[in-house]
Amino acid sequence: MRPRTRRAAVLPGDSATGSDSGAGQGPGHIQHVGVLAARNPSTGAFSDSFSIQVAKAGDLVLLFTGCETAQASASASIVVAGWNVMPLTDASGGASGRFVGAFYAIAPDTNASFASVSWNVSGCSDLIVFAEDFRSDTGTIAIDGQSATIANGSCDALYTLQHTGAAVWVGCHPTMFINDVATGWTKGADDGTGDWAEYKLTTDPAGTQEHASFAVSGDYAASAVGIFAP
Repeated sequence: MRPRTRRAAVLPGDSATGSDSGAGQGPGHIQHVGVLAARNPSTGAFSDSFSIQVAKAGDLVLLFTGCETAQASASASIVVAGWNVMPLTDASGGASGRFVGAFYAIAPDTNASFASVSWNVSGCSDLIVFAEDFRSDTGTIAIDGQSATIANGSCDALYTLQHTGAAVWVGCHPTMFINDVATGWTKGADDGTGDWAEYKLTTDPAGTQEHASFAVSGDYAASAVGIFAP
């Protein structure tokens, strides 16, 4: 377990409007609207809850959670009131005891909704929760694909685009503190205690392998998700 200094996340986690100063329109059809949650509850927690809100119905919200635990297996569930939340990836980190799960939902409206995250363990020595908002300028948005990585190093994640111009998002749950994102990638969620996300808005053709990494070392668990405009 890495030493942590507990403090409020540097990005708003208790509620959101679906936009932030880092919002950007990509060269393709996908826009990163903003970070909706970047949370790190107190040591020993195995669940978390917060309010979540988007600025436009039809936005795609990625939800990511990680748990460090001594238990041999663990899995997460995420529920958002009135939303249809779908699971994407899950992975475990061997001896480091790091587990992650990625989920997504298409926001049905712009109402504030109650989100609940829970792990089936007695407690997480390190629990994180991210939520980020993406939008398509075509009016439709979908999941391109997903992958999960468990390894030791700079939190690398390789993702192969299934559709031309897809965007890629990666969440990392490492043992040590992340200091920077990869060249060509943009920082997303940051829980203020060393866990980050990054994304890349591309015009690359289908079949391109995108390589995400972070400035960090040690054991890690990561999820990569592709998003495209059908």
